[in-house]
Amino acid sequence: MMSWDVLVLNADGAPTSLRDAGENWTPKALGDAGTIRDMVSNCLPTIHWSAPDWGRYMGDQFNIQFHLPGLQAVNAFSLYVRGTGDPLGVIVHVCKANDWIAFDYSAGEMIDLENPSSTSWKEFQDYRDRVFSTL
Repeated sequence: MMSWDVLVLNADGAPTSLRDAGENWTPKALGDAGTIRDMVSNCLPTIHWSAPDWGRYMGDQFNIQFHLPGLQAVNAFSLYVRGTGDPLGVIVHVCKANDWIAFDYSAGEMIDLENPSSTSWKEFQDYRDRVFSTL
């Protein structure tokens, strides 16, 4: 099933846009996978970790899969969002609580954590629904 994808990065030293990042920019490490898992779990106590690197949070009519690379120094990790509800509040909460930022692959830009827009999420849902209506 299709997902709306978000990349989570360390906010420390990150550019406001990946277009402004420059060729040699590398995000600072978030920590190891175990530390990140604990940080996410502290924000979302009902998250279920089916494996050390895969967690699933069930929201109101949406779910978010967290995929953590099993590395000592994780620079980024992915969120795969599915459903019809609004996941932005959860994404913003997790990022703000941990001094992280979120890159929206569909929009090609960072999610504004102070004033998040659901436009990209809604556009993804519209696209997904059109694709599945033809099947």
